[in-house]
Amino acid sequence: MKHSSLCQKLSIGAIEAFAIFDGAIGMDPADLFVPNQAPQPEADGIRQQIRGGEPGIHSSVLLLKTGRNTVLVDTGSGPGGDPNVGKLLKNLQATGIDSAEIDSIIFSHCHPDHIAGTLDVEGNPVFPNAHYYISENELAHWSAETVRVNSLIPEAMKDFVVCTAKRALQAINSRMSAVRSGQEFLPGIRALDGAGHSPGQIALAVTSGSNTLVHAADVIANSTVAFKYPRWASAVDEDRDLAATTRQRLLDQLSADRVQMFAPHIHFPGIGYVERRHSEYVWQPSPLK
Repeated sequence: MKHSSLCQKLSIGAIEAFAIFDGAIGMDPADLFVPNQAPQPEADGIRQQIRGGEPGIHSSVLLLKTGRNTVLVDTGSGPGGDPNVGKLLKNLQATGIDSAEIDSIIFSHCHPDHIAGTLDVEGNPVFPNAHYYISENELAHWSAETVRVNSLIPEAMKDFVVCTAKRALQAINSRMSAVRSGQEFLPGIRALDGAGHSPGQIALAVTSGSNTLVHAADVIANSTVAFKYPRWASAVDEDRDLAATTRQRLLDQLSADRVQMFAPHIHFPGIGYVERRHSEYVWQPSPLK
């Protein structure tokens, strides 16, 4: 496989893993990740820190080559929207992977930046040979006749979120399996409870031999806020109290077990470790080649 600055390879035991850059979402992360109810002056300081960095919100996708399966975790933002994202297919091709090679796709959850790349602009599946996996709670939520979005995003954006999820799920319905938290549904890949940001979000534990990588999904979505103030909810969390509880639990687990983590919205490639220091956590990016 070829490599570029838009693809970062790492090994999880015998599993080859690749972080693939999908782009930088053209939204202000300070608006999303610093809640209005956050205490002052901490909130002002964090907003200033975030806005002093690189603009936008990085978005990446994890590719796994297990020896038995070629697995993509989420499909990115897809075509036709924000021109700064939707670069997954181009960057996959640049690394020598064709979309037809993907035989398994896992949805961490059904927000547009994780599922909109499932279909092309004509509504056809982009990955013609893939079988899809989604948590049973996430599938039930987005397949309901009426879907309520409780996050603090504008109403027009809520309509887009719901329509995007329903369109993708309906198109691949015959090639989809529902999974449960705790279930190893593909060899070496186990679903972890990630609920809160979305009702049925899952994180993943990818294990080969004694090596494990945790795909944190959007449980941990910003390195400036999530580690220092894990109880702060973001504007895009569906259940803000549950999201904070889930985030705290995962951070505790990652720091205690010293397990490597991939987080799709942390600055690319989003791979590193979590260290606990008193009441806070610290993000330590992995020294990758």
